[in-house]
Amino acid sequence: MTRHVLAGLRPEPLSSYLAGLGLIRLLGEQADPAATAAWSPGGLVIETTIDDLPGWLANEYVPTPVLSPWNGGSGFGAKNNEPK
Repeated sequence: MTRHVLAGLRPEPLSSYLAGLGLIRLLGEQADPAATAAWSPGGLVIETTIDDLPGWLANEYVPTPVLSPWNGGSGFGAKNNEPK
């Protein structure tokens, strides 16, 4: 396991906290389900099997699709093809 200390991700402000949670979720879903994370005074500490975290983010990360089902459907169904 490789330890990465991300000094720019801290528990405050809220935007930084949410960015850290998003990164943990992405790592867990796409690369390393056994990855762990903790907040430290130096920033977010992630332990993962990924040796080159910036390289993984640049080359292998796949963005999560964005849907808006609250707007009357996902936009991909047959009923969503009619203009409103």
